[in-house]
Amino acid sequence: MVSAWDADDEAEGTNALVTYTIEKNVLDEKTGLAIFTVNPHSGLIRTAVCCLDRETTPRYVIQVTATDGGGTASVVVQLADVNDNSPRLTREVWEVDVKETRGRGPPDNITLLQISTFDSDTSNYFYYRVLEDSGWGWQHFGMRTVGNIGELYALQPLDFEDPAHRRGFRFMVQVTDRGRGGWKDPRHTDTAWISITLKDVNDNPPEFRRPHAHVTVREDTIPGTLLAHIPARDPDMMGLQRVNYHVEGGWDALNVDGGGGVRLWRSLDREAAGGGLGVARVIAVDEGRPPLSATATLTLSVTDVNDCPPRLLPPTLLHVPEGAPATRAGVLTCTDDDVWAMGHGPPFNLSLSPSNPAHVLQLLAFKYDRVSLDSGRGGAEVWTATRVDREQYRELVAEIVMTDAGGLSATQPVTIVIDDINDNPMRPGAKTVYLWKLQ
Repeated sequence: MVSAWDADDEAEGTNALVTYTIEKNVLDEKTGLAIFTVNPHSGLIRTAVCCLDRETTPRYVIQVTATDGGGTASVVVQLADVNDNSPRLTREVWEVDVKETRGRGPPDNITLLQISTFDSDTSNYFYYRVLEDSGWGWQHFGMRTVGNIGELYALQPLDFEDPAHRRGFRFMVQVTDRGRGGWKDPRHTDTAWISITLKDVNDNPPEFRRPHAHVTVREDTIPGTLLAHIPARDPDMMGLQRVNYHVEGGWDALNVDGGGGVRLWRSLDREAAGGGLGVARVIAVDEGRPPLSATATLTLSVTDVNDCPPRLLPPTLLHVPEGAPATRAGVLTCTDDDVWAMGHGPPFNLSLSPSNPAHVLQLLAFKYDRVSLDSGRGGAEVWTATRVDREQYRELVAEIVMTDAGGLSATQPVTIVIDDINDNPMRPGAKTVYLWKLQ
């Protein structure tokens, strides 16, 4: 609307009457008609044609004349924007490579892809969403609006090891400029495809097919013998990632090859401390960055072989007085570190070794008793066969042969000390003493 005033008094007739006309108008390109009109009395400017487009011509300049006899003015018509243009996503297809999420828990809330929109209108308030049932994997993703940008993020874990995930995802996203009708009005929405290729990361440790194994092995097993096969497979890299192995525990007597084969590399000894039952940990480590590992447990039970000969229990130092008639010096009993229930122990057989000196065989008597001594485990009494003169033999050392029920033998010495008695008279003696005097 334009207005003018005249300094002449209204009572002076036509000199004070103002009339408005458009001297220079703008013509519509399609119809050739003038776009604006003006009320000659009020100066109100109106459009004469429909539907001006701000995005085509944001402003118009017309010349309006106000006369009571003369006078002109230029009028600028600035068009106000309305939401009459559709938003347009800047791409029809958005392609992105995304790393799989680590672990089985909820994914990180990181932005996987930023989506932008163009709209000719000046004031735009966009809102983005993933279209339901628009393609494979739509339910795994969500959209959030940050300013005028749409950010794609994962709602569920993305697992490259899942064959369905490995083939990728393809679905549609939609944007609205929140015009009248919102999501339901196609004039205020646009859609585009999202194509996601999933990339593998080292997020899975190796997996053992048998995380726990038990083997029974004889203690005389030859080094190099394969005891167990415990391979592991890494799900990453489609199962092609290399796995390396090492072993801990198991008496440090085991090693493991590149295929998970656990072998004995040195001899076992069941009779050593803890030698009957051992636990080894087979550790598999992949070659990812960072490397991940897994552990399998191998329990080893060692069965006995008759490799420990019997030995005498103390005392093996016996005493008899000299000159006494046939006297019992003591009782000998045995033990064995092998498993007796397997026949590797009693009953024990004891005897004097025939390799003993002649005087030992002559002066000692050996009485073996399998039934009554040591609860039936077998034992022997050591006697002197006749009087022994200490001045002739201060002690007798006898070799004893012991044999267990499995036929394993050993020889061990027993010492019989001849205790002295006062059985010899004194004899005259002489002693020469030399004395030197120093001046």
